[in-house]
Amino acid sequence: MVALAVPRFGFVVEPNLARPFLYRAYDALQAGNLLEAGVLLREAVRRQLYAECSWKGCLPEGASERTPPRCLLAALRKAGFVDECGYQIARSIIATGNAAAHCRRVNVHDLRGCIALWHGSIDNDPCGEPRERVEHCLPAVNDYLGDDDDDDDGSDWWKAGAA
Repeated sequence: MVALAVPRFGFVVEPNLARPFLYRAYDALQAGNLLEAGVLLREAVRRQLYAECSWKGCLPEGASERTPPRCLLAALRKAGFVDECGYQIARSIIATGNAAAHCRRVNVHDLRGCIALWHGSIDNDPCGEPRERVEHCLPAVNDYLGDDDDDDDGSDWWKAGAA
């Protein structure tokens, strides 16, 4: 028997395509089109938040494909899936996308940073999976990465008192 990979029985997973929108937003930013980059960033955020609300079962009443991202973010926060820090960061990303989409002055570096932050947000959300199930995706940290206390390779020549 095969177990379903959905949070509840009968749930149909739909692809949200947030990441392709982020790639398109970055391409538009590289081409110098801030308006298009802002619109695509805003849509990527909305699609990801809609998918997370749908997955976690906290979609607002009457939510559709036109539900603003702030409403979806507020629903996630109200359900307890977003802490205060994540809420403020997502709000600032939404505000930057809105500003660029409405032809207000936006720093190119801010827009690029928002695209990168949202990529990281998508990467770090296990979509309801318990953290121990996704630990194998994290890089293994072992003793070979730290090189502070061994004298065999001469890497600590800069330390005071090193011979």
